[in-house]
Order: sequence, then structure tokens, then C-alpha cells
Amino acid sequence: MSVVVVISPSKYISIVTHRYGSDIYRDFIRLIHSGHILLVADSIHYKGGLGCEDAVVLHLGMYHNAVVISNDTFKPKIGEEHEYYNNISNSILFVNEKQICDNEIILNFVADGKSGADALKYVVDQAMELTKNNVDPICLNCNTEDFIPEIIRRHRIFNVNKHLERCDRVVFDHHCKLDKYANQMNMVCKQIESESNRVPIDDSLLLVLNTKKQDLIERIHDYNQKAVTFLEKNMMFRQELNEQLTALGNITTLQPVSIASKIPFHVFGSENSLDTDVVILLEDYQKPVKFIDCQKLCSKLKYELEDLNYFDREPNVNLAVVSDEGTVKWVLKGISDETNNAVYQTYHFHKQYYPLMIKQNVQRNVESKILRAVRAILSQLSKSEKRHNIKNALKINQLCVRLEILRTLVFETLNFKTNNEKILTDTVKLIAFQLGQTMALIQHKELYTKNDVIRFDCRLRPYLMREKCGLELLTVVKNEFIDMIELMFIDRPYFKTSAEILNT
Repeated sequence: MSVVVVISPSKYISIVTHRYGSDIYRDFIRLIHSGHILLVADSIHYKGGLGCEDAVVLHLGMYHNAVVISNDTFKPKIGEEHEYYNNISNSILFVNEKQICDNEIILNFVADGKSGADALKYVVDQAMELTKNNVDPICLNCNTEDFIPEIIRRHRIFNVNKHLERCDRVVFDHHCKLDKYANQMNMVCKQIESESNRVPIDDSLLLVLNTKKQDLIERIHDYNQKAVTFLEKNMMFRQELNEQLTALGNITTLQPVSIASKIPFHVFGSENSLDTDVVILLEDYQKPVKFIDCQKLCSKLKYELEDLNYFDREPNVNLAVVSDEGTVKWVLKGISDETNNAVYQTYHFHKQYYPLMIKQNVQRNVESKILRAVRAILSQLSKSEKRHNIKNALKINQLCVRLEILRTLVFETLNFKTNNEKILTDTVKLIAFQLGQTMALIQHKELYTKNDVIRFDCRLRPYLMREKCGLELLTVVKNEFIDMIELMFIDRPYFKTSAEILNT
């Protein structure tokens, strides 16, 4: 199979055939029927009755007979490198343009250590192999022209869904703005608190800080006043778009990854939890390839849940992908086997909006849980005066090194450097839960709620219930936790120097 690189199908074909107009798409279809794979760098926006050739290209891209780069994700500028992620083949194709004369450019490709034509062929072959049993009949029909109305319909659906994505972006930007204001306010309040505790008090500085705080309050109020109207218009526009999609008939794979587009999620965790833990379930093709993009998507979906008023408090959101067998095979935060069983066993404790998509428990990986629990505990303690030592242990990423520093820590003597009672009790609660849950798992007991952990070790009750009490018992339990792990080294000497594998 040969590979043709097409820069703007309409312009390319008009140059080759010396024709331009409504019949151009026939030449384009001829290329398709010749068995070419097309890489397209051009706008794929639908414009009235024009743009049939671009619609055909989009259609091929939708069904992965072509690798399509559009101006929605790829804005070519001479001399710049661009990155295109093919979410079907899970590969990244780097594209670099170089102008060699007034009317000709060269595209250079790099993918997974390959370059040039080899890189392009590699990405195309992967996409073709993974989708060979999922080809749309239109792509195989000898008379593609008969299907142009259907292709155009799909093109319209694509563009309406793009507008829905922009509606989602409005909500995301709004919440980002609110977070920015909240962080600024938090910083000013901390400065005021710090200055108020100084002896002697610098009255002039305090006046400046209070003026800054008042100015910030007014800016937040003004922004919220403007945002109300803007968000209402955005919601009305979303309703109009959904009405269009109802008339056209939507296509699942073209829908934006958003709560409003009915992406499923489950609430899980303790029946008496003060937190709201939510896992959002993605399809493979919906999961971004980069960790940072997964984090952005997680934030976006969290904001959408808040905006749609699903919960009366801020949710803790995680992302997951469920296999065809109904088990979690990937999570953004945490361990897939733990998330799987936690959701499966605690789903019924909470009000749900979607049927349970996880079908069974899976076997737990005790070693992975220990590695994660030790890191989670140390990360919480890194807010204390032992920050430097703890950060070094986390950086080394060897279990024995982390346990060594953890053993030296005496909770009741640590200074957590915060006057915020909620932050302190939340930190202690997290540590207590990790200790109890992990110690139970070492003894082959799976616990996923606070009540389960309390029944396992009643000493942890005051910490899990956020009661005011001394931390002496928590230090005792922590040392028992370390002893249990070190006892495992006898039968598993390799485990002593094990490193945690993190999502990146």
C-alpha cells in the first residue's frame, strides 16, 4: 500500500488536475479507491454546500482508513514542529514543515524512533491493524459518490460536537478563573494572618494588605455578576446544539468527553464519608495519551460536575478505563485493582446516576498497595518540618529508604505548619486509613470503608472520625505497619529495594 501526503485536499487536487470546483471530490475519491492512505493538514470545517472533498477526508479519518490532521489540532507554520496524537494506534507523530520554494513544502515525520516515510508508514500500519475489523461500508463501496449526503451529515455532526466542546471550555475557563481568585484570596489572607501575629504589628503593611483584600473581593463580585449572564447564554447555546444533534442523530465516537454528553461516572467509598469520591469511566479512545492531558481532563470533568450541581460538596474526581470484561484496567490516580474493588463493593452505598459498569472483583496486588501507601503517608508528612528528609526519601524511590525515614517520624512531635484544623484532621484521617487498609490487605483482608477499618483496628477510630485526640497511638500503629512490611522481606528479599511505578 502506498502513502500519499495531501496538504489541503482541494488545493492539492486542483494543482494536480488544473481544475477547481464541485467536481474536485471525484479526483479525491479516485485516490481513495486507488488504495492510498491520506495524511491531511487542512481545515475540516463544513461550509454550506461546499467542501465535499474535505468531508470525505474527515469521513475516512473518522473510520481510521486515513490519518487526518486538521487545523482544529494542527496549525502548520513553516519551520515549527507539531505533535499529532493518533488515539487509535496510541502513537505520537511529530510533523515538521520546511519550505523549499514558493509553491512547495516538505513534511518531515518522526514517530517512535522512526523518521520520514518509515514514521508515517508505521503510524498508518498501526491504525490499520487495530481497526481492520471496524471499517465503515462506505469506505469499501465502489460508488462513494452515492454516499456523499451521508458523509456530509456526519461532517455536520462532527462540527456540532466541536461547538459542544467549546461550550465545555467556557465552563472550564470559568472555574479556572474562580480557582485563581480563590488562590489569590487565600494568599492575601495568609499574609494578613502572618502580619497580625507579628510583634510589633506593621500597621501600614496591614493596611495595604486589607486594601488588597477588599479590592479582590470587589473584583470577584464583579466577575461573578458578569459570569451569570455569560454562563446562561452558554447553557442556551448548548441546548440548541443538542437539539440539532437529536435531529441529525449523534455519533458516539464524535461526542466530546464531557459530563453533559453522558459520560458515565460512579460515586464510591465509605457510606458515612464526608468526602465525595467519584470515578469517571472513559473509553480507550477517550483517554489522552499524556499524563498532563489526563490531569487537565480530570479537572475539566470535575468542574462540569460542580457546574451541573450533582453534589452538595466538592467531589474528589478520578479517571478510569474499564475493560470489555468489566474490570478497571487503568486509573489516573491510585491503583487499578484497588479502584476496581472499591467501586464494586461500595457502589450500593451511594446515590448513582449510571448502572454499575464494573462487573467483578479482581485479585489485589499487595506489593503495589504497600508502595503506594508508604508514598501517600510520606507525602502527607512532607508538610511538616521534616520536609527535606522526606522529599529526599521520595526522590530515591526505594521502599527500604522510605521505610527508614518513616520509622524515625513521631507523629505527636511533628509540626505540620498549619493552623487550619480541617487540613490537619484530613491529613491524619488519610494516614490512618492508609495504615489500616494496607495492614489488613497484608493479612488478606480487603477494606474499603472507614467502618471496615475501625472494625479491623479500633485504635484508628478517633483519627478516621476526625476527632480531637493525641497522635501517640497513630505512631504505634505506624511502627507496627513498618514491622509487618519488613517481615515480608524474609520471603521477598527483592521487595526491599522495590520502586513505585508512577503515572507520567
